[in-house]
Amino acid sequence: MPKKPVKKTQDLLNKICQHIVEGKSLRSISKMEGMPTVQAVMKWLNNDEQFYKQYQIARENQGDLYGEMINDIALDLINGKRTDFQNCRVAIDSLKWTVSKMSSKRWGDRQQIDVNQTNYVDELNKVQDVIKKRIEEKNLEKSRDNVVVIDKKMGKTS
Repeated sequence: MPKKPVKKTQDLLNKICQHIVEGKSLRSISKMEGMPTVQAVMKWLNNDEQFYKQYQIARENQGDLYGEMINDIALDLINGKRTDFQNCRVAIDSLKWTVSKMSSKRWGDRQQIDVNQTNYVDELNKVQDVIKKRIEEKNLEKSRDNVVVIDKKMGKTS
């Protein structure tokens, strides 16, 4: 039976994001009473920049929740509350994978390194310019030392 279309309101968008933050999938949310289909939410995300940003923040927060769940599973295993190591490993691995996709900036395996690349020749030219300037300053100082000043009133030289 096809689902009845739901009117997009800010309150509805907030509820969707709240369910996301609580760890629910978009598919499970769409099955709830009064919620839109996955396709409707995707359309809204594609056409509404503000909702898209709100949704992205909710997904990042969901990633943090899943990170905490990983920690809880590991602590339960360490403290003997869970005994099936293989089930814990599978749960942790799948949560880690999901988190790395949801919130890759915080939890992803890939690191982004920004590099400011400079041209070697340009940098060498800058160094040479500094050296030339220092040599000119030294020569100027030496030439000042060799200047004889004659004081006409006293007839003295210095």
